[in-house]
Amino acid sequence: MVCTPWILTFLLIAVASQSQETPELEKKVHNQKIFIDTLNNFRRQTANKLRIAYMHELIHNYTTVFKNLKSYTSTYSKKSETYRGTAIGHGVSEDIIQYLSPLQQKVRCIKVENGLKCFLGPIKERAWWYYSNGEPGSKCDEGFYNDFGLCSRIVPPLILFNLETLEAQNQFYDHIRVMHERRNDERDPFEREEQTRLIDEAIIERNHRLYRKSWNYFDTHFMSEERLAEYAESVYNTMEVGKFTFNTGRGIHSPNGEPAIQNRLLNMFQGRPRCDVRIDEYNEGLVILERW
Repeated sequence: MVCTPWILTFLLIAVASQSQETPELEKKVHNQKIFIDTLNNFRRQTANKLRIAYMHELIHNYTTVFKNLKSYTSTYSKKSETYRGTAIGHGVSEDIIQYLSPLQQKVRCIKVENGLKCFLGPIKERAWWYYSNGEPGSKCDEGFYNDFGLCSRIVPPLILFNLETLEAQNQFYDHIRVMHERRNDERDPFEREEQTRLIDEAIIERNHRLYRKSWNYFDTHFMSEERLAEYAESVYNTMEVGKFTFNTGRGIHSPNGEPAIQNRLLNMFQGRPRCDVRIDEYNEGLVILERW
């Protein structure tokens, strides 16, 4: 979608400044993906026009709560007057300049009485405008790549299973089930503990063999809760900026139907600084751990 400053000015001023909703506006913002694509296209155009080296793609994040952060309809007195003037000199409306902060990576819009109010994150300072000359897209954060001047997120390849890999997976799960039965029948507590360790290590080894490290993905099925907690903590401690996916399942086969491992992960990382943990929006069996 090609976006001119005038078109985006209409969209963002109408949406972010809480103007009265109209059928035309409702039609434009009904599909949030189209709205965010429009915004990202304008961010790319601005990065190329002003030679901003690290203008990042915005993605919708409905779970993030931006506490003590005014919406982007507020004033921005601490923003650099020099660079604000530069942007306005290139045709960027003063009303929408706040949506062009290059380091922001998330956007969330909430419905208010007369329209929508939008917030950006994860930067929470009031000085929202960051700027330095450079080749557009040349200073992207880790986990992003240069997409014609916009720093877009690297999406791990889909994990596809053909009949051969599916059969291998079922064979592995059958093997793990046998190991679980053997452990459950064992009366010696030390031997039970050793069987648990062997199960956990087999699952970890299979993950490391099957999924590339760069995919940031781990299948927790059949793993003990305590060992998974240790593994997740090690993931957290070695992460910088990025996202990691744990396939926990939905707890359908867990005692009482409670997703114990999923709940453990959520409780472990909830509230940690510069960290977000959540259940995936489209798959309730995935837990997303993200750091910034």
